[in-house]
Amino acid sequence: MKRFLLLTITIVCVVMLIPVSCNRYEKEIADCESGSIEDCHKLGEIFVVKKDYSKALKYFEMSCAEGKGNIQGCYAAGLYYRTEKDSLQDYKRSAELLKIGCDNNHGKSCNTLGMLYLEGNGVEHSLENAAMSFIKSCDLNESDGCWAVGLAYQNGEGIEKDDEKAADAFKKVCAAGDLIGCSKLAYAFEKGEGRNKDYEQALILYKRACDGNERHGCFYLADMYSEGKGVEKDAVKALDLYKKSCKMGNTEGCGKAGEGRADTTKDQ
Repeated sequence: MKRFLLLTITIVCVVMLIPVSCNRYEKEIADCESGSIEDCHKLGEIFVVKKDYSKALKYFEMSCAEGKGNIQGCYAAGLYYRTEKDSLQDYKRSAELLKIGCDNNHGKSCNTLGMLYLEGNGVEHSLENAAMSFIKSCDLNESDGCWAVGLAYQNGEGIEKDDEKAADAFKKVCAAGDLIGCSKLAYAFEKGEGRNKDYEQALILYKRACDGNERHGCFYLADMYSEGKGVEKDAVKALDLYKKSCKMGNTEGCGKAGEGRADTTKDQ
């Protein structure tokens, strides 16, 4: 059977006068058509690089095999159906493929499926289903899913508001190296929301975020120096931090930097 497929592909390339690049992947194509999940997925990746997304989708779906093959292929196809424009965009098919991935414990699939529920694309808009998808994604250690879970618990969107669970989720985000998660967790310690109020922990986490150029971390760290929370009041240090947050796009930091400049001038 493989020999027949190879011969067929070679004949098509020759008859259609397609360049040698056509049969460059004839073995992989023949093996994929014969049921090789690995070769189907490899072809999907090849055609992504070649920016032939129609063929990439075809081979990713073949590698997915409706959940019986490579789950990464289900995710890749689902993602392209969601993000591609015009004729390739198909939210309904995207949702179907991402659900297959999520049901097979693929964290990124669960997170992206949650986004479809939030948008109401390909599925009925549902904050509850979005929250459940994000929770599963987070349980599978997907950082973006944990971020969405933290926001859902923080705002009570699709799930009962729970500051402690929100802080737990942001802790996972921070541990994964996402510094905005560290700022969120620091805020929980500073305000006593979902954590016992602890200025020392808040300072440590804000500093970690700010040292990594996370603008919110710098802004709230500046507030702590300005108000003397857990540290001695230091208007000059606060001003420097407000300026830093402003340079990174924090508009509140820009406003406070202007006020701080006036205050420090007054003190001289």
